[in-house]
Amino acid sequence: MKNFTSVASAFCITAMLLAGCGTAEPSKEGSAATETAKKEVVLMDASFPTYNNIDELANQADLIIEGKILKSSFKLINIAEEPADPNDEKLNPGGDISDSPAIPYTIYDVEVQKNYKGEAAEKEIIQVKQVGGEDQEHTFKVEDSEELKTNENYVMFLATFENSPASLLNPVQGSYTVEDDGTIKGNEKNQIKIEMNNLLKLEQQ
Repeated sequence: MKNFTSVASAFCITAMLLAGCGTAEPSKEGSAATETAKKEVVLMDASFPTYNNIDELANQADLIIEGKILKSSFKLINIAEEPADPNDEKLNPGGDISDSPAIPYTIYDVEVQKNYKGEAAEKEIIQVKQVGGEDQEHTFKVEDSEELKTNENYVMFLATFENSPASLLNPVQGSYTVEDDGTIKGNEKNQIKIEMNNLLKLEQQ
């Protein structure tokens, strides 16, 4: 039996519970049949580390960028991977990799506009994943999470992986909208405010 360990990252989903259901109108894209149907809303109970200030957020991130969302897609991803050392009990807590649940993600293609930390070139297109999204029948939501919008610019605090798209550190504090006037706006539930000079300091470190 092959054992597995969860992908280590700055965030870790410690629970995913189908906590509630409802209905919501689907997006206008897709077939006429899909447009007229209602989607079941699945509320996902997931816990993430939270951060108290910009330094904690920046220190935890492997990659900090300003990026433009080019497009998005939905995918179920099994975030478990085989351990680097199967004989290391800490890396290999047991269980079969096929038993690890697939988690719904939205995958964004992001064009890097500016890199403040980590390995990414300007104009490079990277993939970023966020828990939640929509398939043909369901809308998966995490409380307080905000969907990233195509053609909008965001500052993103990311954890990176060798064999998986990068991930926002958490749904509330992992991304900030960059307004047309350069103002950086966070989620209304996010108490950490950042300005451009905060990012420039990171770039100089």
